[in-house]
Amino acid sequence: MSGKYRRPRTPDGLAVTPAFTEITQISVITRDTDAMVDALAAALHPGSFKVLSMTAPELFDRLYDGEPSDWSIRAGLTWIGDMQLEIIQPLTGRTVFGDFLEARGGRPGVEHIYLDRRTGSLTDAITLLAEAGFPWRQEAHMNAAGKLGWMPLPAMPGFMARKHGARFGYTSTQGTLKVDVELARFPPGVSQRLALRAAIPEKWVPAGDDRHFESMPADTILRDIDAPYVVGHSMDALLAHWGRLTDRAPEVVPYDDDALPGRGRVARVGFNTTSLFLVEPEAGMVADVLERNGEGVGLVRARPAGSLGDAVPALEARGWAVRVVGEGAGATHPDVPFALWLTESP
Repeated sequence: MSGKYRRPRTPDGLAVTPAFTEITQISVITRDTDAMVDALAAALHPGSFKVLSMTAPELFDRLYDGEPSDWSIRAGLTWIGDMQLEIIQPLTGRTVFGDFLEARGGRPGVEHIYLDRRTGSLTDAITLLAEAGFPWRQEAHMNAAGKLGWMPLPAMPGFMARKHGARFGYTSTQGTLKVDVELARFPPGVSQRLALRAAIPEKWVPAGDDRHFESMPADTILRDIDAPYVVGHSMDALLAHWGRLTDRAPEVVPYDDDALPGRGRVARVGFNTTSLFLVEPEAGMVADVLERNGEGVGLVRARPAGSLGDAVPALEARGWAVRVVGEGAGATHPDVPFALWLTESP
């Protein structure tokens, strides 16, 4: 994935602390995972979705706000290029996912992003975020049997799972970063992608199609999603909070139907190989997204699988409202809780 944004009049990025290297997931929270997966499969035609429930006893040592909690979820998982698209439905217990839905009156939306790291422990990363003012709110360990191709992978013995098994959790930063952050630790030698490849689903969407979990279908519309946009009412507020994770102030530049559809201001936060953008819109599509969805990740940057000219009618045929602006196109869909900024530029 490209970590540089070379479109006209776009700011230099600010380097985030080396503890975090890339964004590898955006997560949509909904009251119905199965319905949202069906909607996204129809609207985006990505690869195959795995759908599964995450409950006890595979999910253990579950905490919310430092206290034991019996939380569980139902998830849908796929990849669009190098970005994982995750769908979560809270099932039981108190969660940041339920908090998010409650604050939005039940409307689905992008609640968290996953920050990968190459060095340092999960505990160190949690401490770094806490010292920056971003509290750790929810976590769990996961120890489930898996399968790679024909080869079954048994769950770890209980005495090993707590120390060496998967551990993951979330900040509570909707009020500051306008999005929560997930961090995780996987078993030795296991990456995020490998762990998800091994997960055994309850079903596939499309039904029975496991061919394209990591490779896109030949007739897919999008090649990848490579950057989320955090949309807010105040650029100063966004910079004040995201600046706690950076080593220098970002450059903020105006856009006017060039770097994005509409008019406003944009800044880039660099994560080594990926980027995140902060946007304060004044008018146009992104302003409409802010009004409809509220502050948060309301927009993602995507690359078409073919040409932009081919992608626009393909999206329109799947119910997207598309507006071509310069070298890109903005697109919204009534069943998709984020908009697209589609561009061929690296």
